[in-house]
Amino acid sequence: MDALREMHRLLKPGGVLVCQDIEISSVFSCPPSKAYEQFIALGHAMGRVFGVNYDFGVQLHTAVLQAGFESPEVRFIQSVHLRGTKERLVAPDFR
Repeated sequence: MDALREMHRLLKPGGVLVCQDIEISSVFSCPPSKAYEQFIALGHAMGRVFGVNYDFGVQLHTAVLQAGFESPEVRFIQSVHLRGTKERLVAPDFR
């Protein structure tokens, strides 16, 4: 939160701040996969060790508002791949 407040303070009038974060719990596989379940559990465990919330993505818009930004634009991007080289664990495509 302190970092977002400082970004708000430093941003010039008319400036743009772009933030991206993850919600690791939203990663899924269909059909369900034990590997994905283990990946999410490991991510949460690592987050606890490092003091990082890997599900912060869903809270980012609220944190931005609390930091003083008045009208943030929020987008949720969930990549979906059925086959091919893009069908990898957490491989976002932001084109």
